[in-house]
Amino acid sequence: MAKIIASTMRAAEDTLRDLKNWLAVFKTEYEVPEEIIKVLDEKFEEIAKKVGDISCKIEGEEIEADEEQQKEVEDIIRDTKNWIEVFKTEYEQQMKDEVKEKLFEKLESLAEKIRDIECKS
Repeated sequence: MAKIIASTMRAAEDTLRDLKNWLAVFKTEYEVPEEIIKVLDEKFEEIAKKVGDISCKIEGEEIEADEEQQKEVEDIIRDTKNWIEVFKTEYEQQMKDEVKEKLFEKLESLAEKIRDIECKS
């Protein structure tokens, strides 16, 4: 039976945990409105659930993480980045460029870790 290589899943989970921890710093250091924090926290919870759902798929001799499940997570990450961009445009005084850039950097790092999840037999 195929299963996820634990270290690759742990790397994705650790990156998500770091992102959530950074959100707390983000809230206090940059005085970000509660609305932003609430929405981002909800999106990170949705990402966490989807990451936990990633499983392995066997096609012929190939064993790999289910690309559709990985894509679902990446879609949520993309939607989160789009939401940040819209919020930044509409409420520029409430979100500094530095904050947006840092969030995008951390979300892209998470997307990379999701793509790196591997399986073994």
